[in-house]
Amino acid sequence: MSCALPANSGIFDGSGSDAMPGGFEGSGSAAMAGEKGASVSAATRATVRRTASAQVRPLPLAKLASRGGITGPALRQRRAYRKACPVRPGPPRSATPASPTSARVRFGLQRLLMTPTTYASLLKDLQRLEKRVTEAHVALSRSSPRLAGRLGARHTVSETGGRVEDFVVLCARKSAVQFLLRTVYVRVLEDLGALDPPRIRGDRGFATFKDVAPGLGVRAYLKFVFADLSRDFPGLFTAGPDEVGELPPEDLCREVWDLWHHPNRDGVTYDWAAPEAAAASETAAEWRFDSRFLGDLYQDLDAEVRKRYALLQTPDFVERYILDHTLTPALAEFGLEPESVARQGGGVERQTIRVLDPTCGSGHFLIGAFRRLAAAFEATGLSARAACERALDGVWGCDLNPHAVDIARFRLLLEVIARTGDTDAAWLGDLSERLHLTVMDSLVPWEKGGASGEQADLFDQSGAKDRLSKYATAEERAANAAFLSAEGAGGFHVVVGNPPYITPKDVRKRDDYRAFWPDSAAGKYAMSAPFVERFFSLGVPGAYVGQITANSFMKREFGKRLVERALPRVELTRVVDTSGAYIPGHGTPTVILFGQNRTSPRSGTIWAVLGKRGEPKRPAVAAQGLVWSAIA
Repeated sequence: MSCALPANSGIFDGSGSDAMPGGFEGSGSAAMAGEKGASVSAATRATVRRTASAQVRPLPLAKLASRGGITGPALRQRRAYRKACPVRPGPPRSATPASPTSARVRFGLQRLLMTPTTYASLLKDLQRLEKRVTEAHVALSRSSPRLAGRLGARHTVSETGGRVEDFVVLCARKSAVQFLLRTVYVRVLEDLGALDPPRIRGDRGFATFKDVAPGLGVRAYLKFVFADLSRDFPGLFTAGPDEVGELPPEDLCREVWDLWHHPNRDGVTYDWAAPEAAAASETAAEWRFDSRFLGDLYQDLDAEVRKRYALLQTPDFVERYILDHTLTPALAEFGLEPESVARQGGGVERQTIRVLDPTCGSGHFLIGAFRRLAAAFEATGLSARAACERALDGVWGCDLNPHAVDIARFRLLLEVIARTGDTDAAWLGDLSERLHLTVMDSLVPWEKGGASGEQADLFDQSGAKDRLSKYATAEERAANAAFLSAEGAGGFHVVVGNPPYITPKDVRKRDDYRAFWPDSAAGKYAMSAPFVERFFSLGVPGAYVGQITANSFMKREFGKRLVERALPRVELTRVVDTSGAYIPGHGTPTVILFGQNRTSPRSGTIWAVLGKRGEPKRPAVAAQGLVWSAIA
């Protein structure tokens, strides 16, 4: 049912784990108004603080050695390995890229879909290893005073509300997940032909390593692989110094190695490469590509990590629906290249329309936006390669979970490979460094720290500016503020996302969010409430905003201030009750909110799509459920 309401009514780290030495911090319906009007608007999700810059440039070998990362014989061994087993250059940058239907790339990408049986088997194997690696990291933290002191100091900064012991276990869990997923990334890249010679596939790489470093084992080799890839893919794989506890013990590294080299207990071999003959037998009509399983793995590997950081991928059909009502009209209103900037040396350059997901997780909305923008640029006559480069300029995302951001970065590169068929490591490395993805808590108003005038006075009077200074160094705060202004461009034309629905667990953060967002974070609020306000604040004037969020703010007392104070300052255009729809993974009743960042609404009407009843039974295909079909 639809009715109108009056407006304003109611990938790598050289260490293989940044968690053990440095600590971790988190990522990444509506019973709507009746005819008489009530609550409108929505919300989205939480966040803890940023730990480090998302794009740490890899150090040159000599400088890395001088900082303790690779020293003496190990440095010579690395140089000898790279000489004996060099990275083969891709085609010249001016060369015509491979066709997306080329056998090797095309079939390899198709295999990324994975059958449910193979995915379940891989998940089971990785969960078994994750448990053992976690236990090894926890044991190490208890036996190493240096590591224990480091984690204790990190806990003091980031987790004032929990026990140190719980924080250490959480770090160990995330470290284990990160390590295992990085081996997945390597295997996918080398099977697609982006890593030549292979590093983990087959025995050539390890055999060469043993020739130049005969006294070292699999653990040392995997550490080298991760550090080496951080050089070849800057911005995707972050290099770091050699630190105690960064990788699990040799025996566990050997088990992980065996996972990728031998059939498992059920006889399943994980291999994304295929013979040319098999690839040739696949027709173009049968081919499709989806990197979603990478986000699924991260979400499913550890239930405790998933719960702690509200990890949840947005279903494809929800993402498409939200982009249909935000990016599509934004392109019609702003155009594909809405702004011009002066070039160095003269002339002007058109800038791509900008889409932001401030709670991007593993990047599902970013993937959807990239596909649409790339197709739009190709329609203007650009080559697939040039279209991908321009589309990536328009895709922006941030999350407080660094490992979710890693996955989003990796998935975007896989999308580029899928669209162009190009596995040139040099080009992909350049792209990975240019991606607009970073690690930050987007609910912290970084940009207000440098505000002036009346806005700055109000911010100072609330004490929020002093609170802001606790969350990062001055340099990090400036970098975050620049990112949220699209590097000085003033904001984003589209803001979309699926923020977490949890309540803030950290007492200090809970109070700080109240100071930052006094018009939406009230009482015993859920993160969804301040995120509703935050999404609108990140857009340029007239920006299109869409989010799926918990509908609790419309039913409970904490949402009253949001409805009465924050929402009247923007143009809410559509409220869609999705509480009766079956949305996989979403046990919390939800609502989808659409609007524009306008202080003077162009229309006096808010359209509400109100649910009458839920699904009579769980639909076999969620997108074809009776309720969702009525909505979409």
